[in-house]
Amino acid sequence: MRLSSLILALGLLAAAPHAGAVIIGADMSAGAVPTTTGTGLSGSYYKFGVPVTSMGQAIQLMSAASGPTATFTTAAVCYPNCNVSTVPDASTTLSGFLGNNASGLTYTVPPSQIPTAIDHSAMTLTGYIAIGQAGTYNFNLGSDDGAQLSIANQVVIADNALHSFAINSGSATFTAAGLYAITIQYFENSGYTSLELWGSDSLGNCTLGRCNNTLANNPFYLTVPGATAAPEPEALATFLSGLAAFAWVRRRNPNRCPWAI
Repeated sequence: MRLSSLILALGLLAAAPHAGAVIIGADMSAGAVPTTTGTGLSGSYYKFGVPVTSMGQAIQLMSAASGPTATFTTAAVCYPNCNVSTVPDASTTLSGFLGNNASGLTYTVPPSQIPTAIDHSAMTLTGYIAIGQAGTYNFNLGSDDGAQLSIANQVVIADNALHSFAINSGSATFTAAGLYAITIQYFENSGYTSLELWGSDSLGNCTLGRCNNTLANNPFYLTVPGATAAPEPEALATFLSGLAAFAWVRRRNPNRCPWAI
């Protein structure tokens, strides 16, 4: 077999969907792969007054909450580190759990109400992940207790139960390179706690997590770079009112300079 044919065959094999992999089409992409360094994921932390025993319950409690207990930005999902280990939540604050992988931690409750331990809690991380080339990517989600990974609104890994540290894996086949929405949800009931995400491409090359736990190699983005936000309704109303006022002045003063209002 010629070398060119071999290279083509290997490329087609790498891009082919794997059995059981979630298929994520190019139409699900939010944009092209950015040329700028990643900005991280947006984190929302929720502290509850009741035990949390499943991911379904955690999602329901977060949805019903008036808002998060704290917010932060995270560069990597490696809590407390990227060494597949855990920490006891009985003596661990949220800042201690997040470690050096998060910044801008801000509580939305009064200082006197800031919780110390992170038991009976949940969190959601949202943003975008850059996929450099088409193919099947393998993701691993280690957690204590449960966690869920969704990409482009497709569930890749679902772990609904209470348990000690365990690793769950899932695959996603991307038909095109691009920037894709990502959501990671996690809950902790009590005892030891941990959350870690890492992954590799179809050739086994590490693409996120332990191999590039630095800001310089961050594949996560808070927003789509260069995206133009739609005008807020209030701003649009103000703009239209301004146009109406301008037209009224022009009718009253047809001989004046159009910018001399």
